[in-house]
Amino acid sequence: MNSLPSSQSPRELIAGVPCDFLSHNELVTYITSCLAADDAPHASTSLSINPSPLHLVHIVTLNAEMVVTAQTNNVFKTAIEQAELVIPDGSGILWAREYAKHRHPRPDRGSTSTRTWIPAFALQFGGRAGMTMSLLFFLFSKVKPLTGVDSIFTICEELEKQHGTAYLLGGEEGDRKKTAEMFRKKYPKLTIIALNDETPSSSPLVRGRERRIPLLTKEGLGEVMKPAAIFVALGAPKQTLWIEEHRTQLEQSGVRIAIGVGGAFAMISGRLPRAPKLFQQLHMEWAWRLMLEPARMKRIWNAVVVFPRLISGYPH
Repeated sequence: MNSLPSSQSPRELIAGVPCDFLSHNELVTYITSCLAADDAPHASTSLSINPSPLHLVHIVTLNAEMVVTAQTNNVFKTAIEQAELVIPDGSGILWAREYAKHRHPRPDRGSTSTRTWIPAFALQFGGRAGMTMSLLFFLFSKVKPLTGVDSIFTICEELEKQHGTAYLLGGEEGDRKKTAEMFRKKYPKLTIIALNDETPSSSPLVRGRERRIPLLTKEGLGEVMKPAAIFVALGAPKQTLWIEEHRTQLEQSGVRIAIGVGGAFAMISGRLPRAPKLFQQLHMEWAWRLMLEPARMKRIWNAVVVFPRLISGYPH
């Protein structure tokens, strides 16, 4: 699949895993273009390749844990590389990008201007000392990730303008249904379909997170109201692999955007409240998530300990 770099924010590698560093406005413009009516011109965008109106766009919401997983899961890494757009969902990805710029400057990585949040002296220590200091300074930076939750709302807002359809797949059944109910109230002109865990047709089945997930076909999705998007909440790497495995069926069904959203339904439904603004501003949403879900300790350890060590020692 073609990647979609922009002239201002080219696709970069984070420990060998691709990521597209777009601004929020660039993302909105791109999504608008993806969902444009078949006979409508695409919105102007800095992305060098405009999405085809009949082509599925797979959006990966990349976080630190996924980068760690991709180091030992080549199938997962390949699926990320095949996605049309990979956005920085986690703050750790933003830290890693800036850290690499300073530790291993290259022309294709852009300028390490005065806008950066890492003081030069912080990296003069080298090794883990420099890495630790850069992480501390990162707590007070104003850069923001493009989260999966926010991307869902952006896509729904654009879909509603065209009276489109949004499919919700995966996550806990209660979270999925509550999210669908909330969206129906918030976006009355948007058709919301929460897909059941059981197959909606006689289509073959694949497994995902201990439940039966439908192998989607045009019949499995039902009568698609174009344009359409599907939010897949199976967690990584399953959601990324699932979208790539079902790319043809989704395209044939008229789905324009497929995006993996992890635990977004739990947050949108209110079962797991999003981190308070202070936690978000300090890039410590992981600490809030750990308080809510202590069982995620191993995954959070990979994101906040293993990942920085990986970036620090990676031969960029």
